[in-house]
Amino acid sequence: EEFGADLIRVQHHHAHIASLMAEQHVDEIIGISSDGVGYGTDGSVWGGEILYCKDAEYRRLGHLQSHPMAGGDTAVYYPARMVAGILSRIYAGDELEKILKKHLLPGFRSSMEIVLVLRQLENEFNITYTTSTGRILDAISAVLGACYKRTYEGEPAMKLEGLASRGKPLMKIPITIKKENGLYVADTSEIVDTVIKHVDTVKKEDLAASAQIAVAQCLAETAIRSANDTGVETIGLSGGVAYNNAIVGEIKRIVNKEGYMFLTQTKAPCGDGGISLGQCYVGQRT
Repeated sequence: EEFGADLIRVQHHHAHIASLMAEQHVDEIIGISSDGVGYGTDGSVWGGEILYCKDAEYRRLGHLQSHPMAGGDTAVYYPARMVAGILSRIYAGDELEKILKKHLLPGFRSSMEIVLVLRQLENEFNITYTTSTGRILDAISAVLGACYKRTYEGEPAMKLEGLASRGKPLMKIPITIKKENGLYVADTSEIVDTVIKHVDTVKKEDLAASAQIAVAQCLAETAIRSANDTGVETIGLSGGVAYNNAIVGEIKRIVNKEGYMFLTQTKAPCGDGGISLGQCYVGQRT
């Protein structure tokens, strides 16, 4: 019973990377844990994490930028709310209201809901913060009109992937990584902002492909900086986002180009189905 309790306490994103370590037989790795949601040790919602893992221990070295989710889980089902939260870091309320009404009105019940969501964000009422990669992909999906309402798990991101598969990553989207409180932070708000600025002038398929590549670059570059700092020669990717072939391929390309070994799962599931393997790996070494 005590062993079982220890397994349950294994942190969600650590378990993703531990599952990869168990499958690939490595004891030390810079892990990219990239998924929808999973509570972090700081009380926020994680999902775009760079972790240093060795045996049963881990340390957070970086993450995607944290964004507000207006209404908490409601923003999961209505990703236009994620767009509002992400862009609230760039635009003042009046300007953001115009942008949302012009480009994302179908993602809200009415124009009045947009006003209410912006008030939520301004007053930080019923707001949850997340670093989730999945929520960024959902937001891009909503901007491009691929999915305004999630009716099954992963729907917005999968529809974005389908749209991107018909396009080419022709647009270079700027990537900014800075250090905050000792952690590398990749600014994903620039990606969403670039997409919404070009949604009327660039093919949506090409924008989707370009945005996916930009997200992959954020994760890869943050992991490489962490690997440089720690001297670790292996970088791995796990979590639900690892089912996206375009993102995996771009991360692998960048990591290999910089001379690091890249690993991802081939036997155990990358998503939540592999967490139990990671829990067992950590528990066996604790």
